[in-house]
Amino acid sequence: MCKYSNGFSLLEVVLCLSLIGLVLNGLFQYLPRYLQQQRSRSTQQQLVQARQALLDFAISHGRLPCPASEQSHGHEVFRLVAPPPAAGGSCQHPFKGLFPAATLGVENIHTNGLWHDAWGSPIRYAVTPMHNTVAVDAFTQTNEQAHSFKGMSIQQISRALKPVAGQWFPGIHICPWRDVAAKRNEYCQAKHQLSNQVVALVWSTGQFSGARGEDEQQNLADDRFFIFHEPRDPGGLGGAFDDQLMWIALSSLLGDVVRAGRLP
Repeated sequence: MCKYSNGFSLLEVVLCLSLIGLVLNGLFQYLPRYLQQQRSRSTQQQLVQARQALLDFAISHGRLPCPASEQSHGHEVFRLVAPPPAAGGSCQHPFKGLFPAATLGVENIHTNGLWHDAWGSPIRYAVTPMHNTVAVDAFTQTNEQAHSFKGMSIQQISRALKPVAGQWFPGIHICPWRDVAAKRNEYCQAKHQLSNQVVALVWSTGQFSGARGEDEQQNLADDRFFIFHEPRDPGGLGGAFDDQLMWIALSSLLGDVVRAGRLP
């Protein structure tokens, strides 16, 4: 009588384990990249919501908020320690601040009042102070006066944005790279800018929140020049870059507030 075994041979076990190992190896290699892509998409959606929240605030209040600080628990911070309208509208850190989630009433914020991206870092925010001979703090001005965004007509705003004595529009400038031919206090020439009429900007420092690349360091500098280009690995020329930026151009802001009847 023949006897049959219900078990597996050693060779079959080895082959099965080898196949499982190959599958797991491929999964472990793909999983980190998949998780980073999901975090990137989630953060991009947050930036879209942040941009819309700023536009909604501008429509309802006739101005943009000032950035928050790490100590303000998500509330905007003025240069003068006084509540609106006494503060006037001058921001403490117009280019190096955080998204004022508490001021804007954004949901699902952190216990510190800030809105964190998918990597756990606070979303950042910059707004142009717009200082020139025509307007002062026009986009954040809390007083109803001639030099405020509330009190200016489209013609006055357009006149305020024209170069004064050869100087650029005093707003936020988005550059695609570091331009070695630029002037000393500029990061890129006007002809190379992605946009030079940006009134507000929200961004995430991404996975490399420590600003390991030169361009990431520039985005954390306290000035009006910001860099935006394709992501770059840490080993690339200039170091890592994975900042995600989303901005509000002057045309978008004016279009929304005009449709809402907030500008004469």
